[in-house]
Amino acid sequence: MLFNLGVAFPVFASQALRLGGGGYGALMAAFGVGALPGAVLAAKRGDPTGRQVRVLALVTAVVVVVLACSPTAAFVAIAGFIGIWFITAANTLTQIHSSDQMRGRVMAAWSMALPGTLPVTGFLVSGVVQLGGPRACLLQGGTALAVTTVLGWKGLADRAAA
Repeated sequence: MLFNLGVAFPVFASQALRLGGGGYGALMAAFGVGALPGAVLAAKRGDPTGRQVRVLALVTAVVVVVLACSPTAAFVAIAGFIGIWFITAANTLTQIHSSDQMRGRVMAAWSMALPGTLPVTGFLVSGVVQLGGPRACLLQGGTALAVTTVLGWKGLADRAAA
């Protein structure tokens, strides 16, 4: 749900934050302004560890939950920063720890798990926005990331030790 916020953000901007088209543009620009240094930092930090990906996932979840509850868009740039750092680190960790023989298959599955599911999760996100509102959608996305991270905690720890 977090990677399909393009469906939720227009409604978040208009209904939750009471912004017009220009405000929505500013919201997306703020996300991008935060994402740029997050991507640079991810590249500069070198090979990520499982521990780093776990922490980044939990911090991303917390930031999204705080954004969902915030009366302003103050956390959008922070969400862009931490979100892109997290996804870049997770992607890199996945590639580095895949064997040469399996890397193509693993990355194909990775692509299906993230951008490949956007058409399906778009319906899920729009349904949650319609039933509970945009804040509920962000809240559920952040919560789902936190729960998934906790459930995969040991697996990421094993990756860090491998």
